[in-house]
Amino acid sequence: MHKAHTNGNDFILLEDSSIDKTSLAQRIAHRKFGIGCDQVIFYNLNSDQTASCTFYNQDGSEAGLCLNGMYALASHLFRKTQKPWQIATKHHQFSMRKTESDNLFLDFGTHIVDAIRPLTLASLQATIAPDTAHCVSVGNHHLVIPTTHVNNYPLSTLAETIAEQKHFPDGINISIFEETNGTISMRTYERGVGLTLGCGSAALSVFMLINKHKGTKEVTIQQPGGTVKLHIDGQRISMHANYQTIASITLC
Repeated sequence: MHKAHTNGNDFILLEDSSIDKTSLAQRIAHRKFGIGCDQVIFYNLNSDQTASCTFYNQDGSEAGLCLNGMYALASHLFRKTQKPWQIATKHHQFSMRKTESDNLFLDFGTHIVDAIRPLTLASLQATIAPDTAHCVSVGNHHLVIPTTHVNNYPLSTLAETIAEQKHFPDGINISIFEETNGTISMRTYERGVGLTLGCGSAALSVFMLINKHKGTKEVTIQQPGGTVKLHIDGQRISMHANYQTIASITLC
C-alpha cells in the first residue's frame, strides 16, 4: 500500500481486502499507534483501465466521498501506469487527464452537487457567531460558513458544539471561508477526523456556492496544506491540486 497526500490531506491507498475495513482503517489511520492518515482509501482495479474505491475515516466510519482522496488515487494510478483511469465511487464517476503543461486534472459532472440550502447557525443554538451557513451535499455533507476572520474563527469549538447537539446524526464536515480581493481562504473540520490541512469536497462546496450566487467559473482556494484550482465548463468540473507520494508500505 502507499501513503500519499493532496494539499496535506493524507491517505493510505490500499488495494481492496477481505479484512473488515472499519477495523483496519481504525488501526492503520491512528496517528499514535498506526501509520497515521486522515483517511484510508480501498480500491479495486479492472483490466479495462477502470477502478472503484471507498473511503474510511480515522474513526472507522465510511465517507461518501473525499475529493482530495480521489485526486490522490488518480495521481497514484497515473504515475504507476502512465495511463488515464476511470474511477467510480458508490455514486459518481471520475476521469483524469494530463495537459500539455504536465498538470493532472480530475474531471467529474456537476450532478455531484445534490443540494445547496441556507441555514442559520442560530437555529442550531450555536451561539459562537451569528453567521449564516449553507448545507451543501456533494457526495458527503458540508456546512459552509462565510466569514471575515477565517484565521481566528473558533472552528473546532463550533464543530464540537454542533456534534454534541446531534443536529446531524451522521455527522457533518464544517468549513469556513473568506473572500479577499478575489482570493478565497478556507479551513475545514472533517467528520471523524478533526481539523485538516485540506479538503477537496469542502473546496468544491465553497466553489459551487460562489458559482450559484455570483456565476464564478474558476477559483483558486487557499487551504493550510496548499491550493486547489476548480473550473466549471457546462456540465463538467475540473480540479487540480498538489499531490505527493510519501511512502510505499508493506503490511505485515
